[in-house]
Amino acid sequence: MYPRYITSNINYIPTNSSVGTHFIVETKSGYRILNLGFLFDFKQYAKNAEVIPVQEVLTQQPFLEAMSLDVDIIFVICHITPEMQEMQEIFNATRMFHPTTPIIFLAGHGHILEWVQFDENSYAIESGCYFELLGFVRFLLVDTSDDEMSNRSTRIENITHQWIDTSLSNFYEMSGKDEKTFSTQAALVVRQTIWDYINILGLNKTIGCMPDNITSYSPYEPPDDPTSLFGLQLKTVMPAVLFDYSLPNIQIAIVNSGSLRYDLFAGIVVLDDIYTISPFGDPYYAIYGILGEDLFVFLEVLNKSDSSMLFNPNSAYPYRGEEFLLRPQNRTAPPYYWYPAEIYSS
Repeated sequence: MYPRYITSNINYIPTNSSVGTHFIVETKSGYRILNLGFLFDFKQYAKNAEVIPVQEVLTQQPFLEAMSLDVDIIFVICHITPEMQEMQEIFNATRMFHPTTPIIFLAGHGHILEWVQFDENSYAIESGCYFELLGFVRFLLVDTSDDEMSNRSTRIENITHQWIDTSLSNFYEMSGKDEKTFSTQAALVVRQTIWDYINILGLNKTIGCMPDNITSYSPYEPPDDPTSLFGLQLKTVMPAVLFDYSLPNIQIAIVNSGSLRYDLFAGIVVLDDIYTISPFGDPYYAIYGILGEDLFVFLEVLNKSDSSMLFNPNSAYPYRGEEFLLRPQNRTAPPYYWYPAEIYSS
């Protein structure tokens, strides 16, 4: 067990025990804080690990022990979105033992900005992805108990939230420090270790140069936008690397919409930049002789949705109309996109 980790529903099979501790209780400013940590019902976990379904864990002794504690506020750190069934299950189970105790869910997995209120004393925040933004929640924790109450009662008042760019200048301002005082000694050691391994692994090798910043890796941006990284992949990388124009057949590339993860900045491009953009070892597979009707069935299976809603065959890129452009916080990304080779064969 690694006590610095909170893993309420992840077990390490070789030891038949939790990867981390099931919960942590701490006291800050006189308030007793319960911290829980959950992963959604993930099925593709490593062979030496096990993700226990959330609903099952909520009936087991560690969770029941946590619920028996007299605390003033509960934080649930979770790789679960507010819309997922697992978060509702955690909320409902917690409210059975703590009907009014404040609960804050620090959510993830959806890669969007989201703020949800479950009841008058419970909230959830999700703060995008890849540490681009920091979700900041501020509130007053008010003691509402009286002399006749055996346990202390609290409530949340004046709660606000905001998302802050993860820049050093913002961190300096938030912490009241500057460039000289912000980094701890441990951080300086970690930074130097990272640079050492960048050199050992040859990640600082120059492989090219970018004339302009490519600052949008969102699959929702039109690929003709000069700042679109998917556009660069579609119009430059795919035709040069993937497609074989000596073949007479129509060629289609299917790409995961989460395959590009960061910006590409103007100037010298090193190998580390490429791994930062796409940190995967996924190969491309060429499959020949597939009928168009079978391809669309395949896309439906991949995206688990109606392909007619996700793809427009008359466009150079998938397009779902204006809904996702007008409501970006509520969009649901199709996980796979298709790129017709013939559109960019000239």
